[in-house]
Amino acid sequence: MLAGGPLPLWFVGLAWIDLVTMELAGELVSLENGWLRGEVLLLVLGLAPALVLGWATRRRRWLRVRALLQVVLFTGVFGWLVPTVAMARDRLGWADVVAHPYPVRSLLLTAAVVVAIPALAAVTELVRAGGTPYPWDPPTRLVTTGPYAYVANPMQIGIAGLMVVLTLASGSATLALATVFSLVFSVVLAERHEELTLRARWVAYRDYRREVRNWLPRWRPWVGEPAMLWTSESCTLCAATGTMLDTMEPIGLSRHPAETSPRPLRRMTWEGPDDRSDGVAAFARALEHTTLPWAWLGWWIRLPVVSAWLQLMADACGLGPRTIASSDDPRVGP
Repeated sequence: MLAGGPLPLWFVGLAWIDLVTMELAGELVSLENGWLRGEVLLLVLGLAPALVLGWATRRRRWLRVRALLQVVLFTGVFGWLVPTVAMARDRLGWADVVAHPYPVRSLLLTAAVVVAIPALAAVTELVRAGGTPYPWDPPTRLVTTGPYAYVANPMQIGIAGLMVVLTLASGSATLALATVFSLVFSVVLAERHEELTLRARWVAYRDYRREVRNWLPRWRPWVGEPAMLWTSESCTLCAATGTMLDTMEPIGLSRHPAETSPRPLRRMTWEGPDDRSDGVAAFARALEHTTLPWAWLGWWIRLPVVSAWLQLMADACGLGPRTIASSDDPRVGP
């Protein structure tokens, strides 16, 4: 628990240093009457999450919390702080980002969503493998599924894509330079460091990178290890869904009747070498084995909140779990 560790002491100590420093800097900084409330807000929204993230990362605890804080941090820096500072230098603001006719705003928003979904899905994929996007907080295995089956740098593409969209929307020359700088940094430094690290950590990374590029996505996925999809043949809709997926000629995915499973199943189930999904998430996983547009839909479906909501809607429409006897069940005939 936090109360039993050093975090509260760190928070109190750093907060005290901050408040004392602000008082001593009174001759250099103009403090308004409400400055103390602003300091408390910054300590709660800035210092506290940073301490929690550092503590949890060092001890490899609270994986989902670590990933969530990282997403918030990256979004805050590249989606708000950098654009705000860059636009301010050009005497622009967020009002200029949306000051466009409705069709233009719709296109810009669509472009932002298109590039953001793979990046968020990549974070989810890393979490399922026991890690986060931070290089010093890696997953426990090489991740080649989800967006990584199509492109090696989905998160860098997402960040760069969002900055490009904001640049086009705002018309900021400074933000354009910041976008170019981030791209150069990714290509010259980040990619090389990541490749050297992953090659040293996992032997299979060499085979993966021979097939999957950094910035140009594949149309069809690269599947290092095949997966299985279990669909019921006694359920009309389930069987039709399985047949529809067969017509899409999925790569590295074999479909089997759920009735022949070695254990009882209650929903459509996708099984990979190191992971398993069922229900709506299993269907999304199957889409990821087809082509890039369908895979993008699968990534969106599998986002944590979206997946839970869609599964709830499916269950409410009568597509909920059902008992399907396995091949080991004595009730199943030969």
